[in-house]
Amino acid sequence: MSAAEDYKGIGFCGVDSKLRFTLPVDLRHRVRAGSGDNSLYVNLQGGTPYLTGFGKDYLDDIKAEIEADRAAARQRGEPFDLHARARESVAGVESITFDDGGRFALPDDIKSLMGITDCLFFIGAIWTFEVWSPERYLESGQGSEILQARCRAALAEWAANPKRPKS
Repeated sequence: MSAAEDYKGIGFCGVDSKLRFTLPVDLRHRVRAGSGDNSLYVNLQGGTPYLTGFGKDYLDDIKAEIEADRAAARQRGEPFDLHARARESVAGVESITFDDGGRFALPDDIKSLMGITDCLFFIGAIWTFEVWSPERYLESGQGSEILQARCRAALAEWAANPKRPKS
């Protein structure tokens, strides 16, 4: 695993007048440290109601894990489909560039598929972070009561004052 700092905490952002979202500061610094530039990667994993976000270092970790699994399968004399495993792991990954202020645009098809309209809710998950439609997060029933309450509060603040949300 990468030696960079963990992804942790939560964040919220609303869309700006140019239809861009803003990566929260702590996540932005961690993504930049893991990618070496302003490249954010998001994965559309089948069956999950959220995007998984990360830096390039996590892709390197995935590749190393696949190579270790291949070596272990060879040692056991078992078949291993390297191409299929790689495809399963990264076929849904999209690279998204963000500016120095953390602003980025999500492709329309991703927003539609994930139920994203005008705001995002971020949840750190150590090696990666989740990117949710706040409404979908609340509907999912996932997370602790405090995370649910913070998401509801951020969403209510955004509804009351969409030009100045807290992030």
